[in-house]
Amino acid sequence: MIDSILYVFINILPYFAIIGVLLVGVKFYLFVKQKTSSWKSQHFLFFDHSHVETSNSEDSKKNKSIQNLLSILIVSFLGLSVAGFLLKMKLGI
Repeated sequence: MIDSILYVFINILPYFAIIGVLLVGVKFYLFVKQKTSSWKSQHFLFFDHSHVETSNSEDSKKNKSIQNLLSILIVSFLGLSVAGFLLKMKLGI
């Protein structure tokens, strides 16, 4: 069972980088498109929970939540890519 999971993980590993790059592109596009005067460049990485909750409009709250979700997905794919790379090194593949 674990062998088959590892086999699938190692075979889909090259696509993680492609998905990660696409997510960064989507995040950058949405950030530039939705940016308001109160958004700072540090918000490209993450919005604090208080910034999301105290948003003036529902659209702003939604946009900030989407930006945070994209950040989490990018970090997740990066972590999985690094873990897969280390696993491939350990297994000698």
